[in-house]
Amino acid sequence: MENKMYDLMEKMYLEFTGFKKEMNDFRQETNSNMATKDDFQELKGDIRRLEQNLARVEYNHGEKLQALFDGYMQNSQKLDRIEQEVQKHEEFIIKRVK
Repeated sequence: MENKMYDLMEKMYLEFTGFKKEMNDFRQETNSNMATKDDFQELKGDIRRLEQNLARVEYNHGEKLQALFDGYMQNSQKLDRIEQEVQKHEEFIIKRVK
């Protein structure tokens, strides 16, 4: 009888220590996966750098778009001047033909 009691206690002890080990492993795994304050600070720094890069890219692209728009306006004005000259020549040619 004592032997059965001893075996039962030994079995319970082994199950309890196994459960305790599993809980400790789970706790360590959970703690290692949790974000720390340093992780959030690092993320904030990354976000700040991304915002700065985005602002720089937007500024550079804005300048380039402005340059393209200015070039478009110059071409448009040049075409208008050429069209006026061609119109003058057409009027002169039409007067001579009549």
